[in-house]
Amino acid sequence: MKIEIQAPLGCVSLRQRSAPDGTRVVRSSFRSLVVLAFLTGLFGAPAVLSADEPITSGDDDTLSELAAASKHATYRVDTWPQLVHKWRMLHRAGLRLQDLEVLQYDSGKRIYAGVWQPGSGKQALYRFDNWGAFVDKWTALNGDSYRLVDIERVRHGNKLWYYGVWQGGTGKYALYHYKSWTAFTDKWKELNDKGMRLIDIDMSEHNGVMSYIGVWRGGSGRYALFNFGSWDKLVDKWQTLGSQGYQLMDMDVVRRSNGATRYVGVWRAGSPKRALYRYTQWNAFKRKWAELAEQGYALVDVEVAQRNLAGAWYVGSFVPAPSAPVGGPYLRVMAQYLEDTLAENTVVGMSYALSQHGQLAIAGSTGFAQRAPDDEVPMTSKIRSTVASVSKAITAPLVYKLLRENGLTVGSRIASWLPASWIKGSGFTNTEGDLTFRHLLTHTSGLDQAFAALQADGEEGPWGNNWDGLKFVVENGTVPDSQRNYKNANFALFRVLIPELWKAVGGPGGSITEGNVGERYLSYLHGLVLDREGIDSIACGPQAGYPEAKSYNFDDPGLAGASSSSSLDGCGGHANLHFSAQELTRYAAAFRYNDTIMAPADRTTMRTERAGWNSAAGVTDGTAYSHGGTWNKTGGRRTRTCMMELPHGVNASIIINSNPPVDKCSVLRQAYNAAIED
Repeated sequence: MKIEIQAPLGCVSLRQRSAPDGTRVVRSSFRSLVVLAFLTGLFGAPAVLSADEPITSGDDDTLSELAAASKHATYRVDTWPQLVHKWRMLHRAGLRLQDLEVLQYDSGKRIYAGVWQPGSGKQALYRFDNWGAFVDKWTALNGDSYRLVDIERVRHGNKLWYYGVWQGGTGKYALYHYKSWTAFTDKWKELNDKGMRLIDIDMSEHNGVMSYIGVWRGGSGRYALFNFGSWDKLVDKWQTLGSQGYQLMDMDVVRRSNGATRYVGVWRAGSPKRALYRYTQWNAFKRKWAELAEQGYALVDVEVAQRNLAGAWYVGSFVPAPSAPVGGPYLRVMAQYLEDTLAENTVVGMSYALSQHGQLAIAGSTGFAQRAPDDEVPMTSKIRSTVASVSKAITAPLVYKLLRENGLTVGSRIASWLPASWIKGSGFTNTEGDLTFRHLLTHTSGLDQAFAALQADGEEGPWGNNWDGLKFVVENGTVPDSQRNYKNANFALFRVLIPELWKAVGGPGGSITEGNVGERYLSYLHGLVLDREGIDSIACGPQAGYPEAKSYNFDDPGLAGASSSSSLDGCGGHANLHFSAQELTRYAAAFRYNDTIMAPADRTTMRTERAGWNSAAGVTDGTAYSHGGTWNKTGGRRTRTCMMELPHGVNASIIINSNPPVDKCSVLRQAYNAAIED
């Protein structure tokens, strides 16, 4: 993959300063770069906002709107399935994994960190517990026009594991493993003379002996390779080589058994715009990454090394970022529109989160999650709330996934997947013309009409969306293929159907009952999406350790807020799930971009038939698909929510914990239009 990078020419000044953890860091002077960019016109995306541009940066300083637009990213996750999920998501969004770090602490805890850059074409990600198997895969993939771009070795217990990142490619390549630095550098010199350049190096120690693995690709131009025994020496060499027109493109950092740390660096000729940082906390590192991304830098290499028994070093080398595509939305404008329209003088509180190309870009808030007479809690984009009927759009991908795994379609009938003990009324008897999954997904089941008929006779009392209420709904019967009429019971039934469908493909056995239906629904939700996204402990009510955005009447400041909660047999399906704005947007991006969660054909059905999404409305350059949520409580206390999929790879979510002056989904569309027109 070739990445075109625009960067200013000429020399820039260097300065040193201390990071928050006391370590020494060095970076190019950004002010010099801005001045030079203004004079030459070569700088890709503007790095400084003019006076009349929006100034909001949201409430999460680990996010970068410019990085999301430009398709470069970094993530740290705790499990291999989470890494594979992120790899699949970002692949579909047009990003390619460039660098992978795996660290296993002495305590046994393992973490994974990766660097993504824009790209296209095929890729592969494998791990093996022996060198021979890794080399066999490397050989096979070379024959299929893949090239190894990164290798990582980690000892898990008494075995050394080998992780490899491949991308589609051709041309010269090499992979060598040596047990001495001298032998490695001799091979490095030999291959340099043959028109090959080292692109990745891995160091490891076993029984006091260091060994080195190198990955080479065809290349030309200036190059350098150095091995150091201290951070200060690495920084000094980084300064010296930077002034000579080199960029640090790859590193490895190893904490040896004697407590010493070794640093090795691979340099190539490049732009003078560069930065190098080291932190002891991931959040501090991610904040610096976001700050630099907004200034036109991209991470090219991340290193994670054990610092002590429980701590780690996070080291990053930064180079000029790729340019953002022309014509897309400016998400800071979208964010500013939301903050201006739903400020503290119009709502009690509001939170939002916007992503692009599968990556959270900006998230923010206004007002309060809780206000007097309750204890005051400022609203943030990480505070959870009931999302009300947005739960339906959360539920739909679970249904599509289980239908495929069971060899069913949306046109399959639902009757055989309902509890055997339930009495099946008309439309639920598993005969031709009876209720299908499509009828429920599209609200064409006739259930709203059936409810209206009961209501007209004053007989609607037993109807409900919990276990007993749904049992009555099924016994009462319906006439499918009716006009589309929205009814909660359509999606509440999925809370019962999902555990049964899951059981048929290996889920928990035994009967689905009132006592376990909600727990099994939540368990499948976590297993398919939430655990992969690292979203913990989603439930249908407030939880200890998770502040809640209560519902308020904006015009009645003396009225306490209302909490939303549900029994487990009424949890999920149609309503009652609690998410934050950030979690909603991450969830929507996950099923938009990970084909193992939701197949492309099913996403198309969800959009075109509004079979999960409830609205398809026009925006400036396409269609916005969304589902809104409404929760009403006595005394005029309200919560309004919306989850939306937009053009240009944008996903958006909003939570408002009082009655807003504008419709919750309309304001997202209006904000998006403003971001395009700006």
